[in-house]
Amino acid sequence: MKAILFSFFLGLFSLHAWAADAENGKKLFATRGCVACHSLGSGEASKTGPDLEGVTKIRKASWLKSWIKNPDRMRNDPIIKKLTAQYSTPMPATGLSDQEVEDIVAYLKNP
Repeated sequence: MKAILFSFFLGLFSLHAWAADAENGKKLFATRGCVACHSLGSGEASKTGPDLEGVTKIRKASWLKSWIKNPDRMRNDPIIKKLTAQYSTPMPATGLSDQEVEDIVAYLKNP
């Protein structure tokens, strides 16, 4: 019985450790350079990147995660080619962990 309870609580802890944290995503968005090129809800695109309000409604989370985590691997994506032509600065490599990317996408879903 103790082993079952231990496994149950360990499982809950593991789920919590990997759950996306929108509050941390907000902090990361502000401190890891995202705001240098993107706004979120101003309705105005900058010269270097689009406003990201509603981006989770037009792009799948998996696509966003791939783009944020490894922009260089997605340079041939038709959407990326269009955005790169439209804005003067290509998306840089972010150096974010998988969990940080999850948190940023959670923030983009619910700013």
